[in-house]
Amino acid sequence: MKHARIIGFISVKGGVGKTTTVANLGLILAKDFNKKVLVVDGNFSGPNLALHFGFIKPEHTLHEVLQGKVGIQKAIYEHSSGMHILPASLISTNKVDYSKFNKHLVSLRSYYDIILIDASPSLNQEMLATINAADELFIITTPDYVTLASTLHAAKIAREKNTYISGLIINKVRGKKFELSLDSIQESTKI
Repeated sequence: MKHARIIGFISVKGGVGKTTTVANLGLILAKDFNKKVLVVDGNFSGPNLALHFGFIKPEHTLHEVLQGKVGIQKAIYEHSSGMHILPASLISTNKVDYSKFNKHLVSLRSYYDIILIDASPSLNQEMLATINAADELFIITTPDYVTLASTLHAAKIAREKNTYISGLIINKVRGKKFELSLDSIQESTKI
């Protein structure tokens, strides 16, 4: 029987490549490793994960699930790669109950090998919903001082919630003089 690992991808700064990382990792795990993968758009206020896969106006979304309007299976779509997508609504103005996010994802563990969550880039209830739902986290960062400050903050919150941090993913490394070295990032974050 499957028992999916739920892996959250967080950053307190937008533009670091979090959504792109989740999208690409999901595709690789599904296509190249034949894993049963679900990618979840946990960025409720600014979702765009589903857009990466051509889902512009899904009939049902995670917002409706969290509002109790539809069951979670109705809001999951299959991509041509075989990977499944749980999109958030691009235009929802209704409040959602973030505390139900964990319960809904846990109910899917037996259907998947891996569930990947693309979190909100803001330190708010949305990101905390991902941290609380995840078995483990990866923090996405870029090698600069501004992003490092945000990365340290994200790591602090995850540690306070006792969610295991599997590691950092460093994006947009271009070999510029202003970039921080891997050693200095690891030393600063203790990750």
